[in-house]
Amino acid sequence: MNPDIFRAYDIRGKFGADFSPEDFYFIAQAYAKVVQPKVVAVGHDVRETSGCLWQQIVSGLTDAGVDVLNIGGISTDMLYFAVVNYRTDGGVVVSASHNPREYNGLKMVREQAIPISRDSGIMTIRDEALKMSKLGRKPVGKRGVVRTVSLMDDYVQHMRYFTDLGELTPKHLLLNANCGFAGQAVSRILEGTPITYDSIFFEPDGTFASVPRGRPDPMQPDNQAITTGKFKNADYAFATAWDADADRCFFFDEKGDFVDGPYVTARLGESLVRENHGGSVICDPRVIWPVEAAVNAVGGTTIIGRCGHSFIKELMRKTDSIFGGETSAHYYFRRYYYTDNGMIPFLLTLRELCRSGRTLSEWLGDLRTQHPLSGEINYAFPDTEAMHRATAALHGTEKELGDGEIEPEMDGLSIRFKNPTWRFNVRKSNTEPFMRLNVEGIGDAAVVQTNTETLGKILEDEGGQRQTPFRWE
Repeated sequence: MNPDIFRAYDIRGKFGADFSPEDFYFIAQAYAKVVQPKVVAVGHDVRETSGCLWQQIVSGLTDAGVDVLNIGGISTDMLYFAVVNYRTDGGVVVSASHNPREYNGLKMVREQAIPISRDSGIMTIRDEALKMSKLGRKPVGKRGVVRTVSLMDDYVQHMRYFTDLGELTPKHLLLNANCGFAGQAVSRILEGTPITYDSIFFEPDGTFASVPRGRPDPMQPDNQAITTGKFKNADYAFATAWDADADRCFFFDEKGDFVDGPYVTARLGESLVRENHGGSVICDPRVIWPVEAAVNAVGGTTIIGRCGHSFIKELMRKTDSIFGGETSAHYYFRRYYYTDNGMIPFLLTLRELCRSGRTLSEWLGDLRTQHPLSGEINYAFPDTEAMHRATAALHGTEKELGDGEIEPEMDGLSIRFKNPTWRFNVRKSNTEPFMRLNVEGIGDAAVVQTNTETLGKILEDEGGQRQTPFRWE
């Protein structure tokens, strides 16, 4: 078992290289020892290897005397619903989210869907799992039992509470499930409504053979191109795409243009602040200005938190924030146990457009022109030391590239500039071997483009290989 599979907020690695199926048995036993649950909900995503890993988790838990609630094939956000709705003491989903087919992993929570991260137990679970794997299997005297529930009906009913279906007006949409379980969920949610849709990759397929490069991630330009290309031959009110485990939600406007996550965070945050007559909205340090502009304008408060679902959830609970959004298109709701969900932002956006009669572009307004973004650009480095050298090389650009100021450290390096006004964040990914660069500006897209290219050249000079095309190329 490679200890590096234990990341900041989940477990992830290459199946057969970083871990074997039996390693998940010992991780489950370590989870049982650290969390001390009586009943745990256990599900899995669509991947080919998820079934055997799910079985190892179940065996590890039941051998530790823990009862298992089998919730079957699920999206990640369904896990949080199951833990709260069925009142279990914790939950585990076997998933590698948007990573290619050869990856797999785990996300783990405590009771009430409270996340387990680097700061709240994941490294303790790692240490216990490594110890247990050396000692071998040692079942307790009384094994736990497995009980199965049919989750989908309850989940769909709960999702339908988040919008007034009677307010929905006829619209024709394009929906891309990226071969995960989102297609099954959204088709059930929209039953009996005037909403019609065309579908892409709706059939669950753990090989991801039809997805570009086998990578079910709508953040990738070649993945986005599949959705955008469908607009050439049809008229859609908008399109929505989900990643493979459906806890992220991406939008394309009526022209087929991709909508960056911070703009959605800004408008949904604005709407929810209005509905709640105030409140705080969380965003991450990669992009902050569109969210601040929209939320602060209606009397809300913007809070910046570390990237990553576990960190955002912990901060939401601490601050009792009504909503949170990440650049990566994770959206978090106080009404959904302070966790992220991929269906709720789709339903709320659909509701807003039906209520107002506006297009998605009209709803976004001038956010995209007033707050131009580079989009997230990934750079692959040979090792962690090279990433450190690259970050060090970017220190000093606050003077070299203008009147800049280094922001207090939150997640990676963030520097903002005046005359012209722009800022950037560069950080090491917690889930992939990349450094991620984001640049934003105020009112001048050319400034964003020029400085993105300059920063990219610095990263390349330090050994980085750009994985993401510039959107203006």
